[in-house]
Amino acid sequence: MTEPTNDGSIVAETSNRFEMSKRANEHRKNGELEKALPLYRELAKDDSDSYSAAGLLHCLRKLHLFDEALALCIPANPRHLALDWYRNEVIWTRIQGELNRTNEKTPIQEIESIAQSILMLEPEESTAKWAIVRRVLKAAKSRKRWDIVSTWIERVHPEELSTVPMKDNTGRDGWCDQAPWHYLKIRSMIEVGDKTKAVSFAQNATNLFPKQQKFSDV
Repeated sequence: MTEPTNDGSIVAETSNRFEMSKRANEHRKNGELEKALPLYRELAKDDSDSYSAAGLLHCLRKLHLFDEALALCIPANPRHLALDWYRNEVIWTRIQGELNRTNEKTPIQEIESIAQSILMLEPEESTAKWAIVRRVLKAAKSRKRWDIVSTWIERVHPEELSTVPMKDNTGRDGWCDQAPWHYLKIRSMIEVGDKTKAVSFAQNATNLFPKQQKFSDV
C-alpha cells in the first residue's frame, strides 16, 4: 500500500505564496505600504525568502515602524545579506531608526560605535555612506571634538559627494554635500592639524564654492 502524497497541497501552497508575493509587490510599488505590510509579514516567516525580508523592512522603514524593523535587522540575517536590496534596507533602517535618533545626550562614543557597525555592512551608495559619516561629524562638531572630526572626515572622499546645491523651502540654493565636507576638513585642520595647509585648502575650497562665505572666514 502506497503512502498518500501531498503534491496537491504543496502546489496550492506554492501558488498561494506566488499570488501573495505578487500582491505585496504591487501594493509596495504603488505606494500602498499599509496593504503590502501584512503580506510581507506573512511571506517573511519563510526564513529562506530574502526578497520578502527586504520588502518587509522597506515597508516598516517607510511607515516609520522602527522598533519592529530594528528588531528584525539587528543583527542582520546573514542568509539575506547577499541580496543588495536587503542589505540596503538594513543600512537605511539603521541610519534612520537608530543612528539619526541619537541626540545631544547620546555619548559620542556610542554614536561612533553605531556608525561603525553600519559601515561594516559596506554601503555602496555614496548617499548612505555620507549620511552615516555626517551624523558622527555633526555630533563631534557640536561637542568641539575636532579630533573625531579629523578622523571621520577621511571616511568619505569629497569626489563621492554631490556638487548639486540643496534647495530650502523657498527654492533658494543651499550647500551641496561637498561644501560642508570641505568646511569641516578645514576646521579640523585648524584645530588639530596643519594650520598652514588649512589656509591653502580653504583658498581652494573658496574657488570651488564661491557662494559659501564661511570659507572666507578661515
